[in-house]
Amino acid sequence: MTRARASVGRVAAAVRRVENACVHDEDRELFRDRRRAESFGSAAELYDATRPSYPNELIEWLSSTATGRAVDVGCGTGRVARLLAVAGWRVVGVEADERMAAVARSHGLDVVVSRFEDWRPEDHFDLVCAGQAWHWIDPQVGYEHAAEVLRPGGHLAVFWNTYHYSRATMAVFTAVLQERAPDQRSAIRNQWIGLHVVQPLL
Repeated sequence: MTRARASVGRVAAAVRRVENACVHDEDRELFRDRRRAESFGSAAELYDATRPSYPNELIEWLSSTATGRAVDVGCGTGRVARLLAVAGWRVVGVEADERMAAVARSHGLDVVVSRFEDWRPEDHFDLVCAGQAWHWIDPQVGYEHAAEVLRPGGHLAVFWNTYHYSRATMAVFTAVLQERAPDQRSAIRNQWIGLHVVQPLL
């Protein structure tokens, strides 16, 4: 096993530990559901207006040593990419849905319309990141492709927004779901704030 492949394996294991905490069992095969993965574009403007952002502390941490060239995987309408650009990163978004990419471009972002697994850039990057998107990436391909895209010593950052509700709020949500949408009762979950992983790949 090469050093690079061994390092990718360690990073993949670390990311999976985060996924175990933040991604539920029924979501682990989501990357296969391309119809669902590319459904957000039908309401791209609404998505852009209502999707939660990310803490400034996260972007500061990602930028704490230096900024450089970054890839925002599954960039959607550019939530993460915009924050990185403000922090000084030169960002390329990779987004499978042209409708989402069009909104991201309207914010001045450089976006390639492609699945990350199929994207073949000419240059290497300092950071590959995915905010609320890595579960749409084929895990058999994504980690190694991230290693190929990164420069030696580059970093992979994977993070999610998750939510925590009070018991009283959870009780109300659960009652409504049980009455109105019993097949969706797992849609509201009591979770702790998601972790993020940043590790050098090479």
